Amino acid sequence: MKSENAISAIGDTFLAPTKAFNGLKDAKGWSWLAMVLLFVFGISAQVIYFNSVDQAYFVEQQIATMEQSGDYNPAELEQAEAMTAQQFPMMWIFSAVGVLIGIPTIFCIFALYYYLIGKQDPECHMTFGDWFGFTAFTSLPTIFAAIGTMALVLTASSGEIPATVLTFSSLNQLIFGFDANHAFAGLLESINIFSIWSLALTYIGLKSWTNFNNNKAMLFALLPSILIYGIWAIIAAL
Repeated sequence: MKSENAISAIGDTFLAPTKAFNGLKDAKGWSWLAMVLLFVFGISAQVIYFNSVDQAYFVEQQIATMEQSGDYNPAELEQAEAMTAQQFPMMWIFSAVGVLIGIPTIFCIFALYYYLIGKQDPECHMTFGDWFGFTAFTSLPTIFAAIGTMALVLTASSGEIPATVLTFSSLNQLIFGFDANHAFAGLLESINIFSIWSLALTYIGLKSWTNFNNNKAMLFALLPSILIYGIWAIIAAL
């Protein structure tokens, strides 16, 4: 079975992913809708946060984190505080631009990876662009992360909203609770329940688009994360 149109494919990605990927295989243009949704929700979360958080509180939290690291002297902290306060009104723009540039860049890297591993299947003739759209669909769970952030920000009782609300679904926020200066904090902040969901979609998508067996599809779905987080963990442990 396959999804009938782009809108049903978006819904099927969460409810019946194989159906969505089967449809996407023959209708690559559907991925544009996924891209638009990722941009809209990703940018909205950033804009809403930076237009809701109290400036003085935000600057105070940033400087406190730097101070706790012990890597900065008083003069450097004072300079950083002035610079952060000066840049704060523009941060929602910087963040929005970051989403616009960051998402396509990351998708290009992963599309190239999938394009190369797809060559191992003689019957797989997907192009780089096809795999770019594939990556957009596997990333759709991040929409829920953005929705969660917006809900937390919009229901906050004051403007004292910690920046960690942007990563509320990370393993660090949900399980470990390491402070920002802990060696593994950055790594655990970057892994969240929605990225794990995306990995599951990648496995299902590879099974749909290639003739890989279960083990091979699982390996290729997990390999980038294993390499990235494995190297990151080693560096953090040193």
